Amino acid sequence: MSLEVSTLPIDREHAFATGPVTREVDARLGWFLRWLGAAVSRLLDRYRSHVCWRAFARNVTAGDGLALGTRAWCENGGSPADIRLGKNVVCRGVLRREAFGSGAIDLGDDVYIGDDCIISCANRVTIGPGTLVAHGVQIFDNDTHSLDAEARRRHWNAIREGGHVSDVEVPGAPIEIGAGAWIGFGSIILKGVTLGDECIVAAGSVVTSNVAPRTLVAGNPAREVRAIG
Repeated sequence: MSLEVSTLPIDREHAFATGPVTREVDARLGWFLRWLGAAVSRLLDRYRSHVCWRAFARNVTAGDGLALGTRAWCENGGSPADIRLGKNVVCRGVLRREAFGSGAIDLGDDVYIGDDCIISCANRVTIGPGTLVAHGVQIFDNDTHSLDAEARRRHWNAIREGGHVSDVEVPGAPIEIGAGAWIGFGSIILKGVTLGDECIVAAGSVVTSNVAPRTLVAGNPAREVRAIG
């Protein structure tokens, strides 16, 4: 017997927070509301597109053919040269070159970064050409915080006040993902690992050690399932 957990958000719209209900809309208003909704949606998409393209323009060095999802984003605690995108990259996720460390993100040609992905880099993250990173993948070459409690408090206080501490020691190690790999949705890639060319990481896996080329891995921690090809 399995326990199914609800994923509905609990907020002011929830029934227990006295959220509203709706009745059938007057048919005479239907056409206008549909037109208004479509117009607002198009306007919001254009605004989001404008904002994210400005963020990438000032934070990355990109080859020709870059395509961005309207919810893509880029934060760069260094210079634009620290985030390099090859030709024909499609990015729908979030790229972060952290202010601590001296990180560099390098995406090869034809790389796809899906929705809700996060790449956090304080050391180095390299992704080879033709690799597909499905939605919800998180790639962290660092632990995000210091192992020292006092340093963590300083770091958190700085973040809470809208700044960053660049001199905090945060453990990290480079991540290298080869060409033609496929990282399944919801997977987590942790610091210091190398994923070989054309490997496949099954959905929801947590990768903590190296993956050989043309190998399928799955699980938490990810283990080899079989060779490919």
